[in-house]
This record gives sequence, C-alpha cells and structure tokens, in this order.
Amino acid sequence: MLFLLHFYFGAFQFENRYYDFLPLVGVFRKKDFYTTIGAVLLVAPIVKGYGKKIFEAPIFQFLGRISYGLYLLHFLILCSLSCAFYLFLPHTSLALLLNFFLYSLISILVSVVFYRYVDRPAITISHYFSNFLLSLKYDNLKKLFFTNELPLPLHIPIVAEDSSLP
Repeated sequence: MLFLLHFYFGAFQFENRYYDFLPLVGVFRKKDFYTTIGAVLLVAPIVKGYGKKIFEAPIFQFLGRISYGLYLLHFLILCSLSCAFYLFLPHTSLALLLNFFLYSLISILVSVVFYRYVDRPAITISHYFSNFLLSLKYDNLKKLFFTNELPLPLHIPIVAEDSSLP
C-alpha cells in the first residue's frame, strides 16, 4: 500500500484538484515536502524487503541493464524521430498514441544496441583497467602518476623534447 501511495505523492502538482486539499507543512515548500514523502514511500518498502520481488522481475532487470543508454538517447530520439512523426502524422489521439508507442519502441531498441556494443564493452574495459591498477604496488603507482618514470613492465622510453622546436 505504501508503495502505491508513492505514485500519488511523487507526482505532486500545484493547482491540481487532486492535491488542493493537502495542507501546507511548516516552513517547507509544499511541492518539496510531498515529493519527498513520495520518495520515502518508494524507498521504505524496498529497504524493508517488500519490493524485492517486484524489482527482481525480468522486465525490471532488463530495464535496469539498458537504463543508462535509455537515459542518454531518449531525448535525441524524442527531439528527432518523435517530432518528425508528430509533423507527418495527422493530429488525432490515435496518431499521438502511435507516436508514443513508436518513440518508446525505438528508444528501447536503440538502448539495447547501445548496451550491447558500447556500454557492456566499456564496463569490461573498465574492469580490466581497475584490475590492472589494483595489481600495481603503491610505489609503482606513485611512479606512474607523479613522476616521469614508468614502472616495469610498462617502461616505454620517453623521448626528450627537442629544444630546436619553437
């Protein structure tokens, strides 16, 4: 029940008949107070373990994997393809619904491609890099980042600057 109440408080809107009856609370701004209540009502059941089953569902796991790509790319798709659909489709409720469906579908598909070919390889490379850094000894790290000396086995000759160049 608390989880469902978070939708109501988290979507707080000024001058809306569904929220007009809510009182002002002390020195807090009304919107900040009620959206904070919504956030607490979202997080509290999860911390207690009640929302665990919901977020372990395959659809939420999938959305969690592609969420970074979706975050990065959805606005580009909205401002390009969705606007083009809006301009070329008739301005009816059915066309707007079709536009939203196409926007959502294309955003998810592009995010899946982004996850597979950009995000996942970048995560793999970052794991290799962090494992490499963690395998270095502290003295070698100091040499690597704070001197011109490179620790072995990374010793690459550093070419001296040519003083004849301007």
